[in-house]
Amino acid sequence: MNITHRLLLVIALGAGWAQQGSAAVSKTVWPNAALRHFLLIENQEDNNLFVAPTDGLDPRLTGANAQGGSTLC
Repeated sequence: MNITHRLLLVIALGAGWAQQGSAAVSKTVWPNAALRHFLLIENQEDNNLFVAPTDGLDPRLTGANAQGGSTLC
C-alpha cells in the first residue's frame, strides 16, 4: 500500500470517527392516551407482516423482514 492510499485511509477513518453516530430517542407517554390493540399477521411466503389495529377501521399493510420487501401505507 503506497503512501497516498494510506493517507486517504487515515482521512476516511478519521472522518468516520469524528461523526457522532448516536441518535437521541425520546419516548413520549401520555397518561390520558387511549389504549391501542394491534393484530399482527405474518405472511409465511415472504415473511412480511400485516399490521391492523383491532379497535379502528383503517387497516394498513406495513413492514418487511428483508430489505426490498414491498410496503403499503
